[in-house]
This record gives sequence, C-alpha cells and structure tokens, in this order.
Amino acid sequence: MTYVRSATSLLVWLLAVAGAVRTARNGRLDLASVVMAATPFALIPFQAYGGELLLRIYVFTLAPATLLAALALLPRSGSPVSVPAMLAIVGTSLAVFGGSFLSRYGDERMHYFSPGEKAAVRALYDVAAPPPARLVAVFGSNVPWRFRFYSAYKYDTLENVYSDGGAPAVIRYLRQGDRRTYLIVTRSQLARGEITAGWTSRTWPELKQALLTSGTIRQIYANRDGAIYDVDTTGRG
Repeated sequence: MTYVRSATSLLVWLLAVAGAVRTARNGRLDLASVVMAATPFALIPFQAYGGELLLRIYVFTLAPATLLAALALLPRSGSPVSVPAMLAIVGTSLAVFGGSFLSRYGDERMHYFSPGEKAAVRALYDVAAPPPARLVAVFGSNVPWRFRFYSAYKYDTLENVYSDGGAPAVIRYLRQGDRRTYLIVTRSQLARGEITAGWTSRTWPELKQALLTSGTIRQIYANRDGAIYDVDTTGRG
C-alpha cells in the first residue's frame, strides 16, 4: 500500500506541475494555487513525523494541486473537448480514484477489530486479573487493549523477537521475567504480519506448534478471531 500511496501522490503532483507550466505559458498562471501547493514542502527540513511527512504534505496540498492538475487536462476556455482529451481526463480520474481507494482500504483487514477480537481481549483481562501481569501480542500493537488498569499491566510484542531469532528466541523471551504472562493472537495481528513483514498463512501455525511442543504455551481461550495462551515462565515445560 505504501507504493500505491506514493504513486497516487506523485501522479497528482506531476499533473499539478504540468498544469502550472501550461497556464504560465498561456499567461494565465494561478499564482495563489501554486503558492498554496508549494508551501507545505517547506516543512521537510524541520519535521519528519516518523516518515509520514509526505502523506501530510499531500493532504495539505491536495486542494490547490487538484485545481492545477485539472488545468493540465482541460481544454482552453471556449474550446471543445476532443476525444483524446476526454480519454485522458477519464483515465487520470480513474487512476487517482483507484489509487486513493486502494491505499485507503487495501490494508483495512489489519486495522479493523472484529467482535471476536474484542471478545478475546475482554477474556484476556478476565483471566489476567488482578494485575500485574505481562500481556504479549504475537505481532505489533494491532490489539484493542489497554483499557483496564492501563499502568498496571506490562504490554509486549514478539514482532522483533521472532524476526531476529525465530521460534527459539521467542521461547526464551516468553519465559523471561517473574510476572504471569499471557500471549494473545488475533486476526488483525496476523494480517499486519502478512502485510508489513512478509508473514504467510503458515508463519503463526508453525510458531504455535513450536511453542506448544516445547511446553511454553497452553491455550486457555479461543474463538474465530482470537486466542489466548497461558505462558509457562518456569522453563519446565
């Protein structure tokens, strides 16, 4: 989705530049739109926003950029719209719409929390009560948690542990510490693993089998979209 977002933004900006150049050559440059579209780029040296600055700039420039982009495609005032021009307008509009739609909803499965996932998190807090305890997500923070006793629980993830050392590293990591530890696995976590880290449909089943075989985890709850495992931190298996 990152490539789709970047390509869509670049297409709009290139069309905006083309529109500015075309109107300048015709002596009808919309200077106000050019200034509004260019000004947000001045933020680049001052703030990175974790790599998301270009997405923010795209939002800030969208209104004037689309106006300039339209000027790149529309015929001069009073001139008829030719068939090639109409095809260019329709094709460009479909490309921008398709790119925007895909970049917005293409990874929705990792952002949406289903009723089953919410039920699994409620069950997690029930079995982990009273705090303190360590609550571990298998991948990232795509979990609808942290709404009970926020500061009393320790929240953790296996994302980097697994990528660095595989199942053996995960087993060692889960068994560290003296707190009661519970592992939660949900549909959106696994979706994020597939979208952002190259996980496949076999990654979690293989990791789960290794954890079960070693005696590290024991399933204590499951529904269609989530499961909870009690972790053996004694190392006895």
